[in-house]
Amino acid sequence: MGNLKVLLCLNLVLFPLSWAQVLTPPCAADVGRTLIEAAGGEEWALRMIDATSKFPDGILVGNVVSFGHWDECVQVSSGNGIEGKYCRVSATYENTEFFDKLELEKITKMRSMRAAPAGTALVLKFGLCLPQSCTTDDFVIVAEQLLPVLDNATQLSVTVNHRECNTQESVNLPIDGGTIAATVVFSMLIALVVVATILEHFNKGGTVVKALSMKTTYNDLVRVREGSFDSVNGLKVLSMLWIMVGHRYDLGALSTASSNIALAIDMTQNPLFQLLSNVGYLAVDSFYQIGGFLLAFGFFRDMKRGATFDAFKFYLYRYIRITAPLSIMIVFYVTILRYIGEGPEWYRMVYLRFIHPCETYWWAAITYVNNYVGGLEQCVEQTWYTSLDMQMAWLSPLLLLPMHYSPRAGKQLAFLVAALSCAIPAAITYINNYPWGPNNVNYDHYSPLIFTYEVYLPTHTRCSPYIAGVILGYIMANTPRKMYFNWKTVALGWILCAGIMLSVVFLFAITLKYDYVYEPIAAMIYGGFHRFAWAVGLCWIIFACSKGIGGPVNAILSWRLFNILAPVIYGVFLVHFMVIAVQAGSKRHPDTLEYYDVIHKFLGDIPFSFIGGAALYFVVEAPVMVFMRIIFKKQRPARPASK
Repeated sequence: MGNLKVLLCLNLVLFPLSWAQVLTPPCAADVGRTLIEAAGGEEWALRMIDATSKFPDGILVGNVVSFGHWDECVQVSSGNGIEGKYCRVSATYENTEFFDKLELEKITKMRSMRAAPAGTALVLKFGLCLPQSCTTDDFVIVAEQLLPVLDNATQLSVTVNHRECNTQESVNLPIDGGTIAATVVFSMLIALVVVATILEHFNKGGTVVKALSMKTTYNDLVRVREGSFDSVNGLKVLSMLWIMVGHRYDLGALSTASSNIALAIDMTQNPLFQLLSNVGYLAVDSFYQIGGFLLAFGFFRDMKRGATFDAFKFYLYRYIRITAPLSIMIVFYVTILRYIGEGPEWYRMVYLRFIHPCETYWWAAITYVNNYVGGLEQCVEQTWYTSLDMQMAWLSPLLLLPMHYSPRAGKQLAFLVAALSCAIPAAITYINNYPWGPNNVNYDHYSPLIFTYEVYLPTHTRCSPYIAGVILGYIMANTPRKMYFNWKTVALGWILCAGIMLSVVFLFAITLKYDYVYEPIAAMIYGGFHRFAWAVGLCWIIFACSKGIGGPVNAILSWRLFNILAPVIYGVFLVHFMVIAVQAGSKRHPDTLEYYDVIHKFLGDIPFSFIGGAALYFVVEAPVMVFMRIIFKKQRPARPASK
């Protein structure tokens, strides 16, 4: 034990004490006392030294982040004035010639779009534990003394962000008034639902009680819906699961500390990467297509039954139905979220990416403009999709009304809009030398951040699947429910569907090859048309399954469990990103990036996300929909009597 204590403090004790003269007096005094107590074998002092990071193995393969021991540091207490303070230190070694030879750009190559390549510098991040009296400047001074000097040609710079420093006091945050108010409101909502459920169980109460009752909501979930598109429910659930895989891979793996990030670039050469990554991006387009289809089909069906278009109800009903659950999530983000986790990654992964954006840009989320406003500071980050979907719904009457009242001109307009929805992203891709799609491997010829702003987020570059869904909705509303097709037509349809969708998924792998050479024409074609092509494949699946020629595909997509889960998918969509972030922000050590680890954690995300989504549905979304139907008397006209 004595030898261990000597080894633990050796690195600090051997430093000359002259550097302590430049520290602030309280810090210098406490550091000096800590060294003396550590040499004497005092456990609290040894723990402070023990909690500081040691240089990790495998730096050249991307193990450039060492957390130290966060919990051990913040719990250090001498019992008479000295407390532990943990800070994350960022140390940058710059030497263009030396680091170019080591190809250190691979360390940042597999980071998310938020990371910039730094092939001429080695950036090490580590945890340093000092007495609480030390300032961030003191941490910089100590870190500069602890870090090794490589050579005279290599420049070292050290930075410490005070927001990435923690003490026992800062960890145990006092509960503010906003959080108390939010907790009271949420508790009251839950209590109302519980009371309404009890009252309905004893057959008491009226319409309001039934609207709030979990029993009514549950019965509505599990009942068999005649005439519904069961295959669409399956597509919703599977698309959501694929989005969760993609977000687990991006947020939970690439965006956090990994011990082998440079080696992980080889994963992109595996076809499995395409299923984890590219299909995750395309699953978002699946929701656009489904959203356009359901909105258009419902519109044309109701209009054929004699309904009239009421713009006020159309816009207000949709806005309130979508905004109510989103507002709950925003309030949760800015109040309660900060109290449910902690750790060395919490500030970067949760506060900067989830809490702070909602403190600043909450208004952009509830006005559905955050795919154009706010940049990377997205409140409820994934709701850029909701903004795009809402914007398309707001604009949809400009297409739906002509298609109904003047079918010929309306259909011509629809195909013109579809063509423009492909031409616009194709032109932007070609003019700016943008890639085929989001690419974390070969991005030397473009800026990933600018590509995100100009191609990935805007409505005018992402709307083609929605337009395809609107066209399908028109076709489905104006064709018989059962149609006869000969087997050759059915086989050809499925072959083309499979060929198109698999091509969209796996052709993208061309751009991930190490020897890939950028071709602007190929990028223009894929960038402009792949989303529409994917949506066309989905259109065939929905069409075939609803017309009785879906075969085993329809059997899978129409699984009863999917029908039950589909209504809660919006809640899952709002909750799942936070579930991943809380886990990633609370971790204490870098992970090893591998497929098994990603899938294993994704399987753990499923129950938490669906439980959270179901809670949001039962307490907020379902009651709001019932109340809105009551207020707007949103009832479908009766079917005409059969002759």
